[in-house]
Amino acid sequence: MTVGFSGDVAEYYAKFRRGYPPQALDALQTAFALTTDDIVLDLGCGTGQLAVPLASRVGSVIGMDPEPDMLRLARDTAARHDVRNATWVLGADTDVPALGELMGQRSPAMAVIGQALHWMHHGEQCPSAS
Repeated sequence: MTVGFSGDVAEYYAKFRRGYPPQALDALQTAFALTTDDIVLDLGCGTGQLAVPLASRVGSVIGMDPEPDMLRLARDTAARHDVRNATWVLGADTDVPALGELMGQRSPAMAVIGQALHWMHHGEQCPSAS
């Protein structure tokens, strides 16, 4: 059975999914030496619980999720928090190589996967960069 994250499910996710404590964001910022010049990729970003608070700590955040309703709600959350340095991209972990091609010479300083790791395609390998 496939669980969808559209419609009411996305709305409930946005309303009831807990965010991340500032200490977790501090630890990520320190461990990866993040600056306001950096780009962060939030893969499986959902409704933005991790991407939105990270945005104030870096140059830009790319939130990527395969569900349009989740991205719509992430955009809404970003707007409510006056986050203007987030880009929301429809896609899954298998689309990361294409994202890399779009970014050209820049690459994310860090990629995060909040509560979405169990949805990733673990057996598949990304093609290596040549």
